[in-house]
Amino acid sequence: VNSLDLRKTSSTDIISTGRDCFLNFYNRFNHEIFYLKGGIGGTLKPENADLKETLEAYSKFYDKNKADMSHYFRTLYHLIKFIDNSDIQNKKQYTSIVRAQLSSYEQVLLFYNCLHENGIEKFKPLIERYSIFKNIDGSLILNKNLKAEYLGTAYGQ
Repeated sequence: VNSLDLRKTSSTDIISTGRDCFLNFYNRFNHEIFYLKGGIGGTLKPENADLKETLEAYSKFYDKNKADMSHYFRTLYHLIKFIDNSDIQNKKQYTSIVRAQLSSYEQVLLFYNCLHENGIEKFKPLIERYSIFKNIDGSLILNKNLKAEYLGTAYGQ
């Protein structure tokens, strides 16, 4: 996370670094949903975007930010997978340490990433098994109905 930095287009000026990048990523993702739904003159609000529309916006967002985000999600996935494959007794204790390191914006982007083709097959089951969204800030999820795409165990239920 500390190695992330976002720069202005065609400039060396840094916009944000480290964890602050995830607020910027979140805003970029919301921008994609907003314009997918018709922008300022649109008839539908971004919070009403269904799963298909949300994932379409996420794909556009991810493609534009892949260089900065792909290694982050892969590293996080492999860390949790390592714990899952290990012989340790209390795996939830270790995954809760990982979860504690995630900011609210990291968690919500992970939420969308694991609904996307990037994570739905392999990462989403780990999210559900280890309650990675136990303390997710639900106010950052635009369409609250999308929470139902995960088993309750993802939220510690």
